[in-house]
Amino acid sequence: MRAVALFLCMALVACGAGEGALPTVPTLDEQGRDGMVAVSAGRDHTCALSESGAAFCWGRNDHGQLGFPTSTPCDSAAQPTCALDAHAVLGGLAFRTISAGTSHTCAITTGFAAWCWGTNADGELGSGGPDAPAPRAVTTTTLFAAISAGDTHTCAVATDGTAWCWGRNDRGQLGTGDTIPRALPTPVATSARFVDLSAGQARTCGRTTDARVLCWGAIWEYRRNGLEFTRAQLLPQDVPAAGAFTALSVGAFTTCGVTGGAAVCWEANPYGEMGNGTTDGSTAPVPVAGGLAFTNVSVGVIQACGVAVDGSAWCWGNDSFGQLGVPTGTLSARCGLQQLVCSQVPVRVVGWRRFVSVSTGIGNHACGVTRESNVYCWGLGVSGQLGFGGRVTATAQPLRVAIRLQ
Repeated sequence: MRAVALFLCMALVACGAGEGALPTVPTLDEQGRDGMVAVSAGRDHTCALSESGAAFCWGRNDHGQLGFPTSTPCDSAAQPTCALDAHAVLGGLAFRTISAGTSHTCAITTGFAAWCWGTNADGELGSGGPDAPAPRAVTTTTLFAAISAGDTHTCAVATDGTAWCWGRNDRGQLGTGDTIPRALPTPVATSARFVDLSAGQARTCGRTTDARVLCWGAIWEYRRNGLEFTRAQLLPQDVPAAGAFTALSVGAFTTCGVTGGAAVCWEANPYGEMGNGTTDGSTAPVPVAGGLAFTNVSVGVIQACGVAVDGSAWCWGNDSFGQLGVPTGTLSARCGLQQLVCSQVPVRVVGWRRFVSVSTGIGNHACGVTRESNVYCWGLGVSGQLGFGGRVTATAQPLRVAIRLQ
């Protein structure tokens, strides 16, 4: 059943000719449940999984990253097409996990096989050939337990704990000891066994079975005078004083994780995306301010979000498009060379909802799964990546995704 049926034209949405149906706006007395168990925010698109393992995607579809054909123009007739609400991915496969990257999406089936769709310009689909507008099997006999789609590369953990990566490798993000791209899954050059991996923009980090955190690729290092630089780490290397992590997320410039219930972040921090009350970077994990206990955390371009143990969602860093989920005018701080609106400490996402997970990808929006198994999104929505049935330049209000259940 499609939940929520109150249609209003909000001031933030262009409701003129060509917009189609008016956007669905969630009511305070939320009705029904959509049965969603996971969500992954990419750059301009988002995907989710249902309790049955069905994959749903919405947003920009210029490379087939939604896994089904679309016809709605994103911004004008000259722009690529989008889906403004969630549709089922083609193929009828049942997945156990899903990950949305910049312009591609990957997932693991209940039978532990890896499938990807979207752009394959850098080999990030792991199957060779052109872009795939529908799920295409990764070319390997390896069985996988977890997968992460990054900017232009993908990494996965095999059922035996070994790490595999494929795609672009200009900064060593595949962990193969060189900068040669790979169109097919290639073992990461380490004897470590992993629990999971997180692929970001030109780098990858993973949690090992012996409680270490290893990273490789473009590692950000803080330098004097507010400048950050990277070094190419071609082989996996331990993060100093990392501790035992229960969650880990790599973004564009920052990495965050949860250890002992506390959120910690490191690397670049020009927009407060480390959440430690400053814009100073760090090569070692630094506690996020506020003393909150988190269950999970997710890092985007220059913002991060997390879910506290009570189910409340918190975000920090850049707020140019409302991706921190706080009312307009709440924040006064300006960060970075562009002096963008930001918060250097966690701020609570507005609303009464309680979340089980939150995701903010290599873009400027965030989405979360509520305890009622519904998906809400907020932030930049010009490509339909918020999934509520319309487009919006920026909104801090979490909007319920309209799921077209079969």
